[in-house]
Amino acid sequence: MYLKSLTLKGFKSFADRAHMTFEPGLTVIVGPNGSGKSNVSDAILWVLGEQSAKQLRGQAMEDVIFSGSSARKPVGVAEVTLVLDNSDHMLPVDFNEVAITRRMYRSGESEYLINSSPCRLMDIQDILHDSGLGKDTHSIISQGKLDAILQSRPEERRSLIEEAAGISKHKRRKERALRKIKSMDEHLTRARDINREISRQLKPLERQVDRARKYKDLSSRANELTQILAVDELRQLQAQWVDLEASSRESAASLELARYRLSEKERELEKLQVMLEEKGLFVGDLGEQRRHMQDVVGRIGSDMRLLEEKGRNMVARLSEMRGTLSGSEHQRRRTVEELSDVNRQLDEERAAATVASDDVAALEPASDELHARRVELDEAISALVREQREVQRTADAASLDLVKVKETLSNAEIEDGMYARRLEQIDEEADELQASLDFRRTRVEELEAELESARDRRDEAKGAVDVALAALDDLRDKEARAREKLADVRSELSGLRKVDASLSDASPLTARVVSNHPDAIAARLGDVIEAPVELEGLVEQLLAGDIDALV
Repeated sequence: MYLKSLTLKGFKSFADRAHMTFEPGLTVIVGPNGSGKSNVSDAILWVLGEQSAKQLRGQAMEDVIFSGSSARKPVGVAEVTLVLDNSDHMLPVDFNEVAITRRMYRSGESEYLINSSPCRLMDIQDILHDSGLGKDTHSIISQGKLDAILQSRPEERRSLIEEAAGISKHKRRKERALRKIKSMDEHLTRARDINREISRQLKPLERQVDRARKYKDLSSRANELTQILAVDELRQLQAQWVDLEASSRESAASLELARYRLSEKERELEKLQVMLEEKGLFVGDLGEQRRHMQDVVGRIGSDMRLLEEKGRNMVARLSEMRGTLSGSEHQRRRTVEELSDVNRQLDEERAAATVASDDVAALEPASDELHARRVELDEAISALVREQREVQRTADAASLDLVKVKETLSNAEIEDGMYARRLEQIDEEADELQASLDFRRTRVEELEAELESARDRRDEAKGAVDVALAALDDLRDKEARAREKLADVRSELSGLRKVDASLSDASPLTARVVSNHPDAIAARLGDVIEAPVELEGLVEQLLAGDIDALV
């Protein structure tokens, strides 16, 4: 491994980009005073992670940025890139070249890069410490440092020897490992506290989740039952409404049929009335003819007028029969009696006419005509009687039909009233059911609102549980990583303790030489001797305890 190149830009006196290439071996940089030779070594020290401005011959870290001159403006950033050849892989990275870059802005921000990838200062220090480089090593010796080393106390010289022997690296690792162990112990304690706190909070949250889940199930079941009940009630109401509509249609049909029958009876009554009126006109014509015959036959004329009057009375009675059907039978009997009287009177008149036939021989043709007319009247009266009887039968049937119609109408009115009352009851029941349904809907809305609130609380609880579980998982991961790091640190600490034990097992002569003549020691024999990997075990067996001998 060797320094391959160095690139400076904006660092101290190097305002412009300056690139220096180095080859394996010894390289010397010469120049007059003030030309920037020391700035090159400062740049190497700075890029390796130096944090002290005094070590860089400045008052503040911002002094490393080019501050300008009479001919140049100051720049805002200082950047140094150091490239190391790592073909022998002395640095613990899988690259043949390692480019370390440090960049600093006037705002105080710093950036570190390894092979153009952002990294931390600790990453750079870890890589360099394993190779013997770094700001705390003696790979860079500045002016006056040799005199300080020669005039240093034994304890300070011991640190140099430990650095040269690689012990200081292990001590730094030990200190760093102890700090990590302490930090890990603190983090582990904190993680355990958090774990206990989360465990205490987890049980109430789990109970809340269980309650929320049970409430959700019960609310869902209540909602389903409410919907089923509402559907059943609605179906019952619909069935009742269908039955009522069917009953109403039947009642309407019955009422319409009764009205139709009544209208038919009214039409039949009108026909009977017309027939009676026609008969009345016919009787009127007969009376008129009788009046024309009064001059011929006086007594017969007066009898005929009497008969006409009786016929008129009969017609009047028949017309009265149309209004009062209940007394029609009595009137019929009276009419029959009157007709009998009329026939008897006609017989008497016939006898009188026979007696007076001699007197009225001259009127025989008129008498014959009158007789024929009387026969016609008898036949007409007989026909009228038959028609009256037929009318009576029709009237009786009509009366019976009217009674039936009235009964039907009465029954229909009763049924209509019953249906109306039933409809009112159904309307009241429908109103009650609607009110119940509205109440249930309102209750369902309230339950849905409560369910939504419970869902929100459940989601909040679930979110808190998820956060707690995530924090717990994170803490468990951190604890696992801390345990792994703790195991690594303990393993490293065990190795360091073995190294310390090997150093403490050195011979008293070696310890005395080291304490009395520290300048005469160059290195340990085990560090100087290099052997192939396959012969390392054999060399260790041959040297045995002499491997810690000083050279």
